Amino acid sequence: MPLFNIRDITVKKRDGKSLTKDEIRYFIDCVSKNKVEDCQLGAILMAIYLKGMTPEETSHLTRYMIRSGETLKWPTEWKGIVVDKHSTGGVGDKITLSLVPAIAACGLKKTDRPPNRPLCIFYLLICFVVVIAASIMSKKCAENVDALVLDVKTGCGAVIQDESTAKDLAQRMCDVGNTLGIKTMAILSDMNHPIGRKIGNTLEIVETLECLRGDGPRDIQELLEVEGGLLLYQVNFVSTLEEGRKMIANCLKDGSAMNTFCELLIAQGVNNYDAHRLCDSKTNPFSVLPEAPLHTNIFSLNTGKKTPPKKTLCVFLGYVSSINALKCGIVSCWLGTGKNKIGQRIDHSVGLDLHVDVGDPIAYGESWVTVHHNKELLPEQIETLQEALIVTERQEGHRKSLIIDIIQTE
Repeated sequence: MPLFNIRDITVKKRDGKSLTKDEIRYFIDCVSKNKVEDCQLGAILMAIYLKGMTPEETSHLTRYMIRSGETLKWPTEWKGIVVDKHSTGGVGDKITLSLVPAIAACGLKKTDRPPNRPLCIFYLLICFVVVIAASIMSKKCAENVDALVLDVKTGCGAVIQDESTAKDLAQRMCDVGNTLGIKTMAILSDMNHPIGRKIGNTLEIVETLECLRGDGPRDIQELLEVEGGLLLYQVNFVSTLEEGRKMIANCLKDGSAMNTFCELLIAQGVNNYDAHRLCDSKTNPFSVLPEAPLHTNIFSLNTGKKTPPKKTLCVFLGYVSSINALKCGIVSCWLGTGKNKIGQRIDHSVGLDLHVDVGDPIAYGESWVTVHHNKELLPEQIETLQEALIVTERQEGHRKSLIIDIIQTE
């Protein structure tokens, strides 16, 4: 007869008591071996959601989730220079595509293959800090990295919209990572507006190429420099964050990051000819990547107006105050950039190409976004995009730094 059972563990957590490491190990073992009914799993997750877990419980949960799958091993000579970065996700978040070649060009090793899955609870069903922290960190710890930077996003376009909750998640993951022997730091970043100017698979590759040439939007440049700089700092490649930022910026300017990106493409299976064409600044990227056949401009309008009168196309309207990331993300998903159901095909050619940023002046009837699409746009898609753009008469300043805070274990 087993020492524990799922019912007693659920009742104990429901009553607000801390679970022992042996109880947590038993729970994870039962789940990984499919010995728990869905209703039992739902009950214990709800108990954790309502009563929470201590940092010690979270560390135990992460540790035993790691052991439920395989872990990666690296060459001995790589000791101390294997790093990784994780983002909780957002709209237009293409940072990793540029960051990987940039840090590789600096001499670090970025993990590029996941371990055979450790047990991961589908945290979007019950979105709470403890399970998200354990789910993310179990995967990262299973990679056996030396340093980790986490980009925890907050705002209308993030999984966790509340800033205090997002900060709690960032702190918990830092604590867990450092407890398990990984140098872990996190940035808390703003996800109220889209990152960069392009949203969608092909379009984000195009913007990545711009970033790798040193010509990317300033918000992407900032995230690249800070995240890369923190990784370099944590493994003692540099003595300060500022020194790390400069090293990343130089790799983007001198072409070494682009050269490394080309090598990575080939290593991932892209044929040599296409990889070099794509990385050549003289090549139209859409001659290599899929492009949607239909392009529709969406115009800035006065309240209640649907089409701009021809006589007022150059009339000053105001300044861009906000571009709602969630609404842009919803429309992009409708177009086919993501999946709304299991088995749905992703359309790599569609997306949004923004022409303005927060703080920019904008005229009445000016095109502020181009929609790349394969099917006729629906009225609700156009309306949702119109609602995403907020214009004010007075300039409220250009977009501030996306980085709200940098978090580490105290």
